[in-house]
Amino acid sequence: MACGSAHRALWWNQGLTFQRRKGDTEYLLMSELERLRELAAINRIITSSLDYDEVLRQVVEKTADFTDAEVCLLLLADPQGQASVVASTGVDVTLSSRFYTTLDERIDTNLRSLLGIQPDRVFTGVPVINQQSLMGILAIYRQCDHAALPDEGFLLASLADQAAIALENAASHRELHEKRQRTEDALSESENRLKLGIQVAGLALAEIDYLTGLNHLSAEATHLYGLGEGALALPRATIHASFHPDDRPALMERIAECLDPAGLGWFAMDHRIVWPEGQIRWLRVRKQVFFAGGAPVRAILAALDVTEEKAAVEELRDSEQRMRLATEATGVGIWEWNVLTNRILWDAKMFRIYGIAPTPDGFVEYSTWSESVLSEDLPLQENVLQDTLHRCGYSTREFRIRRAEDGECRHILAVETVRTMRLSILFDGQFSG
Repeated sequence: MACGSAHRALWWNQGLTFQRRKGDTEYLLMSELERLRELAAINRIITSSLDYDEVLRQVVEKTADFTDAEVCLLLLADPQGQASVVASTGVDVTLSSRFYTTLDERIDTNLRSLLGIQPDRVFTGVPVINQQSLMGILAIYRQCDHAALPDEGFLLASLADQAAIALENAASHRELHEKRQRTEDALSESENRLKLGIQVAGLALAEIDYLTGLNHLSAEATHLYGLGEGALALPRATIHASFHPDDRPALMERIAECLDPAGLGWFAMDHRIVWPEGQIRWLRVRKQVFFAGGAPVRAILAALDVTEEKAAVEELRDSEQRMRLATEATGVGIWEWNVLTNRILWDAKMFRIYGIAPTPDGFVEYSTWSESVLSEDLPLQENVLQDTLHRCGYSTREFRIRRAEDGECRHILAVETVRTMRLSILFDGQFSG
């Protein structure tokens, strides 16, 4: 229907007309001015709420009270043009919630048949219009002998207009609230994933406030520094006092550098701390400083306990040293062949066995080895190596080489095993000269 007319269209009984007010005014219990004042008060109530469901309820209840209607219905249309009762008074809610109809001249007939409204009740409906488009209908049913109000169409239309404004505001508010809720839910989920990740990784966080001089430790950080359980706020000096004496000078220098506005504002390093009971722990830390007005105001510190990693590295270093001593004492050399790059890594003993000057990085080409093997032994050795690679297995070989520096022939016993794509020689020792 057209909504741009200078008059407000009303549905009256079975037809769509432009209805004037009826003349009987003896029924009125208050002056027209008082009715307008009451209408203004109702409009303020309707438009004051931002809760969508509350707006729906207020519209039908206040309209029913204002017009002395037995039944008041608010119907809103979906994008497909199907209207449903979203709020009502005076009818069975279970029936009205299942009601669907089109917004046309058959609206009264459809409402009566589906909601069981008595035939002698007079129907009046006013379009609810928003931005020149039809949102729905505000409808009332009254007794047929009920006197019409002065400017009844205008009064209902005013209620419908305020309902449209209130519903638009409430819908926008609800959409904003739902969007905010989705954002908050996503943020909460992200924070929960971050907390879980921190817990799984064993990461501890702390925030340093340079204005107060306090370190705010998370529960994980408190535990990491051996200071108990639970979140804690401590002076910066307390944390600095936990630094291992041998690491403190370098660490304090790095801290001073990152607090310089002209510097990078961050640092990362591994260092030791000493727990109150004397236990030494290794931490891997990264610190980011934030500045304001050319001065540091706060920083975020992330720390990870790497004590076990450091112990494993030290144990590996000791193991390598023991292996190095053993190979030097027994004349065993160790090498590793990367079949993808075709380069071989030799230890110092291998260079001495083959009479070749050590390379800076310890790597030699495959050809360095193959050219040292006597030509009559090389085909068999390469076949054995290829077979070992294909089987990803283990092999023992004996062959002869000619040393590069003096041409001396040496007999070599080699034992190798394949690790994924690398061939590792457990030892390559000379057993005769």
